[in-house]
Amino acid sequence: MERNCHPAGRNLRSVWRFATIPYMGAHFAVFPPELPRRCILAGSPPKSCADCGAPWERVTAREAIPYPSGSHGNYVNKGHPPGGQERDDSTTLGKVEYYRMATIGWQPTCECHGQAEIVQVECQECGGNGVVEDESCSSCDGSGTTTKRVWSDSILQAWPTRPAIVLDPFAGSGTTLKVAEDLGRWWIGVDICEQYSEQIRERTAQRSLAAAFENETT
Repeated sequence: MERNCHPAGRNLRSVWRFATIPYMGAHFAVFPPELPRRCILAGSPPKSCADCGAPWERVTAREAIPYPSGSHGNYVNKGHPPGGQERDDSTTLGKVEYYRMATIGWQPTCECHGQAEIVQVECQECGGNGVVEDESCSSCDGSGTTTKRVWSDSILQAWPTRPAIVLDPFAGSGTTLKVAEDLGRWWIGVDICEQYSEQIRERTAQRSLAAAFENETT
């Protein structure tokens, strides 16, 4: 049966399924690298303040995406409303576009090297309408606007930063540590089994944090 799926896909659910990845080392329960990759990208920024260690926060924008046209998209010429899809019971019937939150940059959460300007902007949750699903928007209390911290490009470019640090208290063979390094993060790994230390050294080539800090400050 042919199905018309939402072009944005769906959000991640609480159960994730990954293909197994072979590992030749002496460890009986190595999980796929995709698992820590998702967690690291969701839980840590690419950089943080070099002075206080405060993580940088994601800067997002509400982005409108038109529904696609073609055999699985909009069917304006078949008597349906503009933007509607072919099936009469489609949940997107009559909709012209959908929205997603796009990452447009990163900014500090501390004020070690400057202060941000506080400005009024359109609420991203409701798009400035003040209403979400026929109810007052909780993000802006129905006003349609909210405050936002804005940093100048000159301050951001001069801000000294370092990578975020990923901690794995059950490091095992070092899968999480290897993925963290591949994503440009620093890492700290702890494991009760000393024999895994050599596997971690083989899978990673990270300098010690002390050496990295020393090079950053010289």
